[in-house]
Amino acid sequence: MLIQFSVTNYRSIRERQTLSLVAGSGKELPQNKFALDRDKLSLLHSVAIYGGNATGKSNLLTAMKFAGGFVTSSAKDKQKGEPIEVEPFLLSAAFEKAASEFEFIFVQDGIRYQYGFSATKERVTEEYLFAFKTTHAQTWFHRIWNETSSSYDWTPFSKYLKGNLATIKQVTRDNALFVSTSVLMNNEALSPVVQWFQKTLAVVRMHALSRSFSIKQIEASNENKNKIIQLLQVADLEIHDINIQSNPVIKEDLPIKMSEALKSVLSESLKIDNVRNEVFFLHRHNDGGDKVPIDFKDESRGTKALFSAAGPVFDVLEKGKVLAIDEIDSSLHPLLVRFIIGLFHNAETNPNNAQLIFVTHDVTQLDSDLLRRDQVWLVEKDAQQSTTLHSLSDYSPRKQESLQKGYLHGRYGGLPNVGHLNMPILRRSDTSGQ
Repeated sequence: MLIQFSVTNYRSIRERQTLSLVAGSGKELPQNKFALDRDKLSLLHSVAIYGGNATGKSNLLTAMKFAGGFVTSSAKDKQKGEPIEVEPFLLSAAFEKAASEFEFIFVQDGIRYQYGFSATKERVTEEYLFAFKTTHAQTWFHRIWNETSSSYDWTPFSKYLKGNLATIKQVTRDNALFVSTSVLMNNEALSPVVQWFQKTLAVVRMHALSRSFSIKQIEASNENKNKIIQLLQVADLEIHDINIQSNPVIKEDLPIKMSEALKSVLSESLKIDNVRNEVFFLHRHNDGGDKVPIDFKDESRGTKALFSAAGPVFDVLEKGKVLAIDEIDSSLHPLLVRFIIGLFHNAETNPNNAQLIFVTHDVTQLDSDLLRRDQVWLVEKDAQQSTTLHSLSDYSPRKQESLQKGYLHGRYGGLPNVGHLNMPILRRSDTSGQ
């Protein structure tokens, strides 16, 4: 589970911005939060991120996705001297040359970790890990790049870190993370940290979700299939069953302009190694006869979007993951979005305390019957054109206040700055002398 994420100097984000999933003291909607008894914290099951276009809402999730990917792959995907794909704030010379910073506070296997790193395109400039095996933080490792000596300064390793640490330290490249290198070299002590990024954190864009994950879920068990069918039926879709047909990729599926010789070679290989999954939704015939199969491609965009989202959503709920999803309202009716959010607030559908972070423009979700005040975050640009993030709780709205109305009236910020077009009024030219 995620407690907090912070990022500095990444894309449109200049100063440090922090997204917290720690619940406030408000008593409303108790089902929307859960307790971390050991740490005496309550965490939120979901948070919503609002803001105008081009304010940097998506950049917050992009930063999360980049950092998670770098943790899991920097040691194996990077070669010595290869640049790191950080994207600093470009509208300031000082920030353009400075390191980008990322920090996660999360719980894995009952232990709270605080992990962070800073990086330029050339190297990791700082990396640290604090663990809370007791009530106090323990520094497991900390390295900082020393410009004077052109080397890293390291604090002593924690007694909780075992294994060939001296060797791992020596082989960790400037453009790779120590945790990534440690796991690559089978260090078990740091494995839970990297596993959290690999198996718990999922950052996706709604319109980029593919149907393949939902297909795999259906093929895995009838229980998964029934869940997905029920979700589609909740959307008032007359879908009564789903058929998956797996066919080998054949020569006719390859590009027309490809030579016949190459088509033959590829098609023979693809028949062995690849299949094309075709999805058919079975609709009930009006005359009460056999169910009618309709090809996935012939369904509406909303049906396709809901099917593609169903697999990942149920997987996250079942395994207690953290799902960060951009443009959750893309192609979905607001009531369907509301239903998906509600799945995370329901103890029966979310028994393992999965968390949802979603970016949206859909103001109908700004409802005090759905979201607590501390579940709403607002993004806007400051005078330096950099992204700022703040909680709706900062404005202390009243418990029964209409959040939607207050937001649209600009009471909390996070609205687009809509100007006026200075356009001449088009008039019909009078050439007839009338």
